[in-house]
Formats: sequence, C-alpha cells, structure tokens
Amino acid sequence: MVAGDVQIVSLRTREHEVAVAVLLGVAQIHRTSADARARGPGIAATYARDDRLQLWGAEEGGALVGIAGVEPLSELLELHDLAVDPARQREGIGRALIAFLRAEYDGSAIVGATLAQAAGFYDRAGFELAEDGTMASGEARLRFTLAT
Repeated sequence: MVAGDVQIVSLRTREHEVAVAVLLGVAQIHRTSADARARGPGIAATYARDDRLQLWGAEEGGALVGIAGVEPLSELLELHDLAVDPARQREGIGRALIAFLRAEYDGSAIVGATLAQAAGFYDRAGFELAEDGTMASGEARLRFTLAT
C-alpha cells in the first residue's frame, strides 16, 4: 500500500526543478554519493532535451517523492532511472510507479539494468532477474524484465 495520497504526474517541462535532479542523483546507485548528486542536473537536462525519453514523478502534497525515467522502444519500455526519496522508501511508492508504467505503456515489457543492491526491490515487484556482467567496481550488474 502506498502511504498517503501519491499521484503519478508527467515531469515534462519540470526537468529543471531541484527535486528532479536530486532524485535522478539518488537513482545513480552505481556511483558514489557525491558523484551521483553532481550528475543529477545533467541527467535531468538529458530528459529535457531528448523527446524519446519520458520522466514521471510520484507526488504527495505537491512534493516529489519518487521518479521514473523511461524510453519507449517498440514492444519494450526501457526503465533508465527509478528512485524514491530515501526517507520514503518501503512505502510502496516504487511499486506505484511500476504499476503506473505497466498501465500507461500497456503491452510493453519493462526492461532495464540494476545492481545487486536493488535486486530485492525488482524481485518483489515481479521482475525476472539475470546476471548481465559486472561493473568496473566488480559489482554484479543485473538485467531485469517484467513481461506484459
């Protein structure tokens, strides 16, 4: 269950907002905290200028508490970025974003890559996980798929 009254909204034209850049930084789990924070604004700018990419947010009371960045590809939906405010994790916000994506892009399998530290979330959300090499750090990279 999602705590409170969370609504999923398009963040198109809102990519410049600080909260968007902060959450995009949180999504960069393969980077150090400082590097991830520094890269958040650049990632937001990429979403702003690339019409193929779509950015969705979970809002509660006007505050952005989660984010999902996707790229629709024919029969697939590539999930590039998914993050929830660390203070709000384990409240169902990530699952609400996934449920929204499934409904919004009906018929598209959701695919992407993550690290082992996030595998539990994807497993609990019904994704199939498969090893997909390693990062430069040596950490296992996993490919996730949620079929239609």
